[in-house]
Amino acid sequence: MILAALRHRTCPPWCIEAHTGERPGARIHNGWLHAIECSRHPRCANGECQRLWLDLALTPRDDGPLIHLHLDDLPVAMLTAAEAERLGLRLIGLAAISAVETPPSAA
Repeated sequence: MILAALRHRTCPPWCIEAHTGERPGARIHNGWLHAIECSRHPRCANGECQRLWLDLALTPRDDGPLIHLHLDDLPVAMLTAAEAERLGLRLIGLAAISAVETPPSAA
């Protein structure tokens, strides 16, 4: 019990202790995995939609944690916290703009 506590005392607070690589100096810290269903994705067919997966990881070679984005099993991006924050703010802004009533198109 004490050895397990000492072994993981260097984990960041968000680490769920589901480490990849347990060798000293090779541990990859992982955060919870989040999924967002992409119902309007072009490859959504037969009721099976793709998902955008988001997670947080820190490897020994990283300067800080990275936010990973995957579309199902396809890696899309690895973002720093600052990049993810900028992306998040832009997404919130676009969602707010899209909520503004749009005049009907000319038919």
